Formats: sequence, structure tokens, C-alpha cells
Amino acid sequence: MLIVLFIPHPLRTKPGRCYRLYPEHIFAGLDAQPVPEIQRTSLAPVLLLLSSLGVTHPFKFAFIDPPHTTLLCHALLALAYVGAVDRQGKLTEIGKLLALLPVPPSVGKFLLTGIFYRSKSDALTIAAMLCVDNLYILHDDNEDRHAPRASAGYSAAAQAQHLTMASRHGDIVTLLCVYELWRVAGYSAAWAKEHYVSHAALCQAR
Repeated sequence: MLIVLFIPHPLRTKPGRCYRLYPEHIFAGLDAQPVPEIQRTSLAPVLLLLSSLGVTHPFKFAFIDPPHTTLLCHALLALAYVGAVDRQGKLTEIGKLLALLPVPPSVGKFLLTGIFYRSKSDALTIAAMLCVDNLYILHDDNEDRHAPRASAGYSAAAQAQHLTMASRHGDIVTLLCVYELWRVAGYSAAWAKEHYVSHAALCQAR
């Protein structure tokens, strides 16, 4: 198979080899082109931005890669759920505030609610934790491959550490507990490694 690779100017491309770290049958099952992100992710932030810019009919908006109507409906329902739009789909006062925040509408509503109930500090921490990816580490690369595992890819040691930090009040409070335990430990990378939590994700939240 001839693969075209990008190389520095002045020559743009030339024949080369491409090494893929997965079997050929997986490659054969991939789409020729990736699905555009706007067609596979939540459109709530997009519709909120469009509404704040005065676009009153998002279903008629000229998207470069038009999303499915179902995705637009789900996005409107999500905005209505947090009070960002009214029954006519028009932007509310809460929606105008949410449009100013650089976070998903649901996280923005959480922040506004936290401020209303005078829990700004905890709300900011939880919101930051909600916005990071891959917080929990499921196993240690240096672990014995035959070590006990709670489930596929999830080591028993990692699960035990995660359970010690879990709150009976749910995942949201658990995120706050994880951050506060890390803060008390002096933002230690060693603590994060011991408890199978990504130090990079915690630093990003901080």
C-alpha cells in the first residue's frame, strides 16, 4: 500500500511507509473518512453559541457538515433542561450567562447554581474536575500481567484505591473528595500514582 506522508517545505509529500499498531482487519473495518466531529458530539454548546449570536432557527443554519436533525433536537432539549432556552427555543437570561462561560452548558449551570447557594469554591473545583479527561488510572503498566483484576483492564489494586475515595453521595461528590485529598497531600504526584489517579488531569483541573 502506498502511503503519502507530509514532509517539510519545499516538498510537500512523497511516498513512504506507515506503521499502524493494530491488526489489518481492524484497519479494513475503518471508515474511509472520519465522521465530522459536529456529527458525533453534543451540539448543545454550538446551539447555545448560535443563539447568543442571534441565530433564531438553528435547523436552517448552513452548517458545513450538517448534523442529523435528531442531534439538533437532543441539543435543544439539553439546553431547555438547564434553562438556557424557553419553550420557543429562545435564549433566556440564564442562557445568556451560560453563553459567556467557556464550559459545557450543564457544567455552567452547575457553576451558577453553586454561586446561588454560596458554594462557589466547591462548585468551581467540581466543574474543573468534570472538564478533565481520563482522571482514573485503571492499572499500572509495571504491574504483573497475572495480578488480580476486578474486570477487563481494571486491576484489583486500582479498584481498591478508587473505592477508598468514593463517596456514598455519588460521583460528583467523589470528584470533590479526590481533589481535596490530593490538595491535602500537597498536590503530590506520588499520592496520585499511589491512588491510581492521573496527576496530569489533576494539575489541569487545578
